[in-house]
Amino acid sequence: MENNNPLNEQKLQNEGMQQVIPGEEQPPKSHLSRSFNERLGEADLLAVAMQANQDALTPGGGGADFVSKLQGVLIEIKAINQEQERFKASLKTSTEKFLLKSKEMAQLVRKGRSIVKNELPQVRWVEFGIKATR
Repeated sequence: MENNNPLNEQKLQNEGMQQVIPGEEQPPKSHLSRSFNERLGEADLLAVAMQANQDALTPGGGGADFVSKLQGVLIEIKAINQEQERFKASLKTSTEKFLLKSKEMAQLVRKGRSIVKNELPQVRWVEFGIKATR
């Protein structure tokens, strides 16, 4: 079912969006809107194809040196990305531990305040950082 409502088309245009028409080729995504994995895949494909066609590309600067440099950068960026993923995983684990300990601390503080309130007179609560309310 096609939506040819002129108001909807105008709204899409005003929002900077374009209506998708099946079978019509869409413009390529900008560099910023593509994911890292998409750009990495494109770079891998380019490196492999350039390696296979070095002889034809050498006169334009796409010889062994260029391909080697591109492949080296790809190896480095993959290693850096892997390191970042390890850091993210470590941070998530650390955050979980922190949250558990924070909950444990809050429970102990509540229990400690309760003990103080039950065992000592109200005038001494301030010594424990407890406001004198009951």
